[in-house]
Amino acid sequence: MIEVPAVFSPACRQRVFRRLLDATARPGTVAELSGLAAGAPAWLVVLSVFVDRAVSFADPDGLLGTRDRAFLPARSEEPDRAAWLLRDGRRPVPAGFVPALGTLEEPERGATLVLRVEGVGCGRSLHLSGPGIEGSRSLAVAGLDPSWLTARCGWCAFFPRGVDVVLADRERVAVLPRTTRIEEHR
Repeated sequence: MIEVPAVFSPACRQRVFRRLLDATARPGTVAELSGLAAGAPAWLVVLSVFVDRAVSFADPDGLLGTRDRAFLPARSEEPDRAAWLLRDGRRPVPAGFVPALGTLEEPERGATLVLRVEGVGCGRSLHLSGPGIEGSRSLAVAGLDPSWLTARCGWCAFFPRGVDVVLADRERVAVLPRTTRIEEHR
């Protein structure tokens, strides 16, 4: 009998789902996932909740182990066409990389990037504004290569096309929908 890792159990995914929805509705808020997901890293928890048979997935940086990938039911896809991608946010954006941005008629076809970073809630401060944020909000992130912010700005320049970003460390996540405007504090 194959033992399913706790992070992929329905009970774990149910515990985390509401917290992730709240983080999505309030861009830039830090959602603490430690203690809810049986010790799994937050980036894997996000994938276990949202990556199912209905979506495509790419892990071009090879961040998932074979065992964890076996429990994600999504079909594998090329990074420029995948609905969900796991990327190492500590590395620069690969030259020429453009994720799926959707179309004017089907903006929901824009990708969601889960960027693994060193720390969410600590590090360099980002200034956020836009829908779901009253006035503005600051979000600190450690270990995010600045090229991701520059690329995201270009990818989201033709709203409603664009990408949604989930920043995730070992225990916490923050969601940055394509409608969120981001400026770095200097």
